[in-house]
Amino acid sequence: MTKFYYRGMAEENGKPKVGRSARLLGVRLGVDIDVVEMPRDWLDKQGYLRPEAERQSTGKMVTVVLRNTRGM
Repeated sequence: MTKFYYRGMAEENGKPKVGRSARLLGVRLGVDIDVVEMPRDWLDKQGYLRPEAERQSTGKMVTVVLRNTRGM
């Protein structure tokens, strides 16, 4: 059977309060997600990172959000 875990959140006007702390709704940069810049040609059409042998650099940089599993 699957267990669900819920996080207690601060409330404001009957809705979750928005902010960057663990008790608020939102993203905490450097904790929840990692943001990096890389050449556009390193990604395929779906946004997945290509194998190192297939990567080319044209100089066009894009900002990419990487999955961060440190807190899981």
